[in-house]
Amino acid sequence: MIARLHRVRRAEGEQGFVLVYVLMVATIISLLVTFLTVGAEGNVRPAKKSANEQSALAAAEAGIQAYYASLLAASGCTSLPVLATNAGACAGLGPGSGAHTAQLVSADTANAFTTQNQASYSYQVVAVTSSFVRVKSTGTVGTSPSQPFSTSKTLIADISGADYTKYAYYSTYETIPSSLVQSEFGPRTIAFDDASTLSAAGADTGLTKVVWGGVPTTGATGSQWCDALYYTPATGASTVNASTSGAGRFSRASGLPLGYDFQEPLVSATGGSVPDPTHNGVCQVDFTSGTTINGQMYSRDAYLLSAGTANGTGPSFTVAPQSAWSTSDSPAGGQVWNPFPYIGAGSNAVNRPVSAGFTLALPASGAAALTSNTATLVCEYYGPTRVFVKGAYAYVTSPLTAANAGSACTTSGDSGVSAPNVPAGLAGAGSPSVVEAKIPVANTLVYVHKSPLTSSTAWTPGTPIFQLKSTTGAGATLPNPTVTTTTSTPDNNVASNGSLITSLLGGLVQLPAPKADGAWNLDWTYDCSLTATCDGTLLGSGNGNLNQYNFETDLGKTYTQFKAQVQAAAYHLTDTVSGTRASLLTDMQTALNGVFNADGIGTGGSFTSSKTFALTQASLPTPPTNSGGTAKSYTGYYATFAPTSDPGYATTSGCTTGTASGASTNTSLTAPTQADGDPLLGQPAYGTSQGRTDCTQDAIKVTVSRVLSKSSCSGTVILGSCSGTWSYAWDTANAKPQFDFTSTRQQTTANTIVASAATASFPLSADVTKYQTNTDGPGDVYVEGDVTGKLSIVAEHDIVITGNLTYDTPGTDVTDLIANDSVRVYHPVRCTDTATTVTTAGFCPNDTTGLSPKGVLEFTSSNFAKHPSRQYTNLSRTATYAGAQDGTDLATVSVQAGIFALGGAFYADNYDRGAGYDPDGTLAAGGLRSVTVTGGVYQLHHGPLGVQWEIKSDATTRPTSGYTLNITWDSTMGTRGLPYLPQLSGVNSNGTWQVISTSAVSGS
Repeated sequence: MIARLHRVRRAEGEQGFVLVYVLMVATIISLLVTFLTVGAEGNVRPAKKSANEQSALAAAEAGIQAYYASLLAASGCTSLPVLATNAGACAGLGPGSGAHTAQLVSADTANAFTTQNQASYSYQVVAVTSSFVRVKSTGTVGTSPSQPFSTSKTLIADISGADYTKYAYYSTYETIPSSLVQSEFGPRTIAFDDASTLSAAGADTGLTKVVWGGVPTTGATGSQWCDALYYTPATGASTVNASTSGAGRFSRASGLPLGYDFQEPLVSATGGSVPDPTHNGVCQVDFTSGTTINGQMYSRDAYLLSAGTANGTGPSFTVAPQSAWSTSDSPAGGQVWNPFPYIGAGSNAVNRPVSAGFTLALPASGAAALTSNTATLVCEYYGPTRVFVKGAYAYVTSPLTAANAGSACTTSGDSGVSAPNVPAGLAGAGSPSVVEAKIPVANTLVYVHKSPLTSSTAWTPGTPIFQLKSTTGAGATLPNPTVTTTTSTPDNNVASNGSLITSLLGGLVQLPAPKADGAWNLDWTYDCSLTATCDGTLLGSGNGNLNQYNFETDLGKTYTQFKAQVQAAAYHLTDTVSGTRASLLTDMQTALNGVFNADGIGTGGSFTSSKTFALTQASLPTPPTNSGGTAKSYTGYYATFAPTSDPGYATTSGCTTGTASGASTNTSLTAPTQADGDPLLGQPAYGTSQGRTDCTQDAIKVTVSRVLSKSSCSGTVILGSCSGTWSYAWDTANAKPQFDFTSTRQQTTANTIVASAATASFPLSADVTKYQTNTDGPGDVYVEGDVTGKLSIVAEHDIVITGNLTYDTPGTDVTDLIANDSVRVYHPVRCTDTATTVTTAGFCPNDTTGLSPKGVLEFTSSNFAKHPSRQYTNLSRTATYAGAQDGTDLATVSVQAGIFALGGAFYADNYDRGAGYDPDGTLAAGGLRSVTVTGGVYQLHHGPLGVQWEIKSDATTRPTSGYTLNITWDSTMGTRGLPYLPQLSGVNSNGTWQVISTSAVSGS
């Protein structure tokens, strides 16, 4: 009898069998006691004792079976975590529920129990662990221990609850979800500005635009065919194939080419023609080379297997996959998989799926998590929610959830930031919102509800879903707004772009025409207007050339030497002291004093010779009187300045004002990283700073004039003789301008103007991915990090894995992700061609999907850069607004968790966009490689993480987009105390419990 308790029986109606079994036990006990009490009197006592012991042991077994029957009969009590609560559907069956005692009644009335041999049992639930429920049952014979031959025996039984952690992979449909098909192939306009891209696709190179109608949601060519099994089940077809009225994909009559499942029409084409105005698509997702799954697999659908290439190995399975497709279905499931296009001849036999002979089903949603969990902390949020796990804590930002200091779940951890991007009209919007709530993950359940929308579209590509903004003041981790000014003050010549002097010895009055011989081609300011020509011949004192002659005689050097001397002095006008500015007027006066004094011409009003220099006409000294009474001339030079004082800086001719550089990332600005160092929301802020360069200048023009002293007689002058005293003064009225020059000093100001508050946003502005696509209200979770503890995350819509999600201590820590819709891998892409803007949001120009002639392969190694997938470029997760980076930091993703996509699939965003491997088999620059899951994947649909593109029949390698999938089963995931674990439901719900062991208590 004990051996019978070891069996594993999973068929429906088992609870009825167990009840019958208990009655049978009672009858056998009654017969056994009656039979063994007949015999020789000397053998009565030993036989009686032995019979009662056997009866007591059988009664103990009956107690275990009675509990087992109650467990199976309790609808909804389908898991150990639920049982541990001893509430709801499991009330009275969990720990501490008290003893259950009953007397057995014999089904054979002729052998009814008496007070001497009455058999009874009493069982009690000892404990519920993460692996089993332990039941202690004691069987007794006799109504009182004082009665002769009364005895008892005790058994311990362990019963496990069947769950998904027994599998590495589960799916209902081996197809893409129809919702994903509709999103990827919705109504859209695609613009073309590259004829070579059209040529590579074999399309009309004159096309400039096409308009696709999108996949129909109903009808024979609609995407609803993706929500059906390949076969028509013998029973329950209308339930599992509800979208196709019970018919399997094999028997559908859609009129599409063989192997295709849906079709979308072309509405219009501009600039050219499209020979086949339809686009056919495939629902089913294959297992192909590069895919590895280590652990038991189960699918209710038919598997699609491919070797990838003629020499490919196909997928690698460690256990033969099980399929619910059986011989009783239509078509008969003799071979429960389909080759596409073939499976490698050298593949191991475990690649060939087998029929399971039983049915498993997913629950409809994770709503039970709120009532059937073992969590010590349950946190509920609304709308898009970011969960960044860092060890023993998770940091949560949820813009639509109101902050509330009364709960650890909603206490914002960073008072210096807020979440300003809360669309108006959203129910439950927080003010302020939850930002950086720090919650422990020791044993935690995070549940994210959707938030109802007032409009059908909440977010569009390029619009932030998460946005953090610094509050007034510094904030805890965000910088104050700053303005940085850098000033440089070089001396520049406006006219000649760098030299100081505009025109030394020239500018006021020009010679009529410079001489070609170069002897006197000096551009003096004095005119050449007297009797002689300006040919260098000294013809008289009125000749303008005498100005040059006299000037050079005064200085004792040529004009060329003097020019160099002034330029050398002018060099010192440059302000080299950072942050200060001397007077330009003072600088020029000092320089001129220096060069004239260096030539022996007295300055400052002194007469060291017969020549002098003064800064202004008014400062010229009075020439000395000729003591001998003889006329004596003196020569002087003076400078006049325009303006007469330092001018203010202004934008004048020759100085171009800089313009704002526009929105950009300022690398000197500390981005909002928050206390947790979240790498996603901690991107450098974009669109929050401006840089501009302003150029202003001041300029002073100096004119140097030469004057001669004149004599005046205090008496009468007769024949040149003065009867009085000669005196001398400057003939300033007839001063001769000699040369002029202008000194210009420019100031360049570089301003960095940071917005009034620093911000950080998600997603990347260049990312064309469609996020928050649910029109009944956003309810997605964005998660990554490293876990120390036990964490369950449930989303009413999607879960997006934005980076690695790993354990600090594998084998101890545990995580599961449960989405009512899909679990997605974050994969941002930008448009390779950004020149064209008439393309529908979420798509890129030059995407030739659907335009290639049917059955003709146009793309090869030489032109694969023109393939539709390569019109999208993989982005780095840390890419910034100013110069989005094409990165590889998402090339591999590691996820250590149980993944549940209850109404959708586990797939990668843009799985068929961007680069993976090139046609020659090498990894493309920035290409994606693999997603590794340690745990298990349980999904309604087989979601695609990547795709292998078209090849010629003789190709040995294939180009790819997206990822390959590797799953390693975590065999102890279900025994490490997950706060919530979805349980098997539907047709298999009565077979979720199994008696895994029984043992007798020593001495009983």
